[in-house]
Amino acid sequence: MKHDATYTVTKYFKKKDADELNILEDISPLPTVVIPLGTDGGVAHAITIIDGLIFDSTCERVLNLSKEALDWVCTNSNGYAKVYLAARWTARWSTAKWKK
Repeated sequence: MKHDATYTVTKYFKKKDADELNILEDISPLPTVVIPLGTDGGVAHAITIIDGLIFDSTCERVLNLSKEALDWVCTNSNGYAKVYLAARWTARWSTAKWKK
């Protein structure tokens, strides 16, 4: 069966906008790819946040979104500072093709 999905970025947070994005409060069911900034200035890798869950390729399990989890993701002695960059996606498709 062919998937007819169009993926689009609905919101791209550049550095200025990312400074104002509080991912602990702006919880969305839409996938949000985030590059967290550590307090040491490091931006080691990206994570994906969906509906209060953190998906990190360096972790075997999904993490619940919390300050403690973001501190762990940043892997420095003082933890997470803020969002460096972020993008939020949405997929649009017709559900009529999936109905039996």
